[in-house]
Amino acid sequence: MPNASSRSTPDLPLSRRRFWMLAIAFLGFVAVFSAAAVAIDPAQVVAQIARLSPALLAGLLLLSVLNYILRLARWRLFAHRLGLHHPLGEEALIYLASFSLTATPGKAGELLRVWLLKRRASWPYARSLPLFLADRLSDLLALLVLALSGLSWAVGAPLAVTFTCAVVGLLLWLFLRPAPLIAAVNALYARFGGRLPRARRRFGQLRRTLRQGTRLRSGPIWLAGLGLGLLGWGAEAAGLWLLLDALGSPIAPLDAAAVFALALIVGGLSMLPGGLGGTEAGMVALLLSLGVPAETAVAATLIVRITTLWFAVGLGLLALPAALRLPRAVPAAA
Repeated sequence: MPNASSRSTPDLPLSRRRFWMLAIAFLGFVAVFSAAAVAIDPAQVVAQIARLSPALLAGLLLLSVLNYILRLARWRLFAHRLGLHHPLGEEALIYLASFSLTATPGKAGELLRVWLLKRRASWPYARSLPLFLADRLSDLLALLVLALSGLSWAVGAPLAVTFTCAVVGLLLWLFLRPAPLIAAVNALYARFGGRLPRARRRFGQLRRTLRQGTRLRSGPIWLAGLGLGLLGWGAEAAGLWLLLDALGSPIAPLDAAAVFALALIVGGLSMLPGGLGGTEAGMVALLLSLGVPAETAVAATLIVRITTLWFAVGLGLLALPAALRLPRAVPAAA
């Protein structure tokens, strides 16, 4: 039966533990900005935010929606390349529902998307996991391009950026040419496979997952994915640029893009839920280095995080119940 019973409740992706993780992430977000407000004049931060018009705030939210649409288009581009097809409406709902767990370390909670598509469309994990990894790599490549667009060298972070580029390049190379990883998996199986229950099946699934990534070995596909990622994340970076201009502390568009992208990369590398703390501290520090007043930097960072991260989480929480109500896929044997 497609309806969930009481016996299946523990398997629901938004478990009590994940709910509390999300709540703790939000409380930590509030605590970070409360501490920042104490360090400066909170009245000035509030005054900066009060200057913003509802039209500007609505525009920032629309730019975030544009980012989600473009990234969904990239997801479907990669999925079709892997031979995975599903109706646009349901796939968009599932994609959006996965944002409910964005505020998890490294956004790993967005793997909920893979689970929901397995549940609804019977997409096997061996084929959908490479899709998820390709989507993540494409995001990271787009953010790196934006980060390198203007600011990173100016603030004295060439070593960190070079290291990040090298790591991403290596991951992309291994994803598209997984022979070394498959050889390592085979060696691990030969060494430990006999001691692990169901090892043959698990190692076989892992090898199939690695091989699926080679189906995305296409220059035009990756260029198209990079272009969609640049447009999507660039839309949210444009929101930071518009926001700073409205607050009376304009910076160059490329600098705004670099600040936004580099702060997200720093937050992602911190492996904290939603990049909490690392992203905010990085964005404030980079804005200060460009001469933006402290009160304006804190206010801008607060608004950006609300209209990007927490807006996405809110939309995901609204979409999740509908995604969970989608009927399960009928087994092929039936």
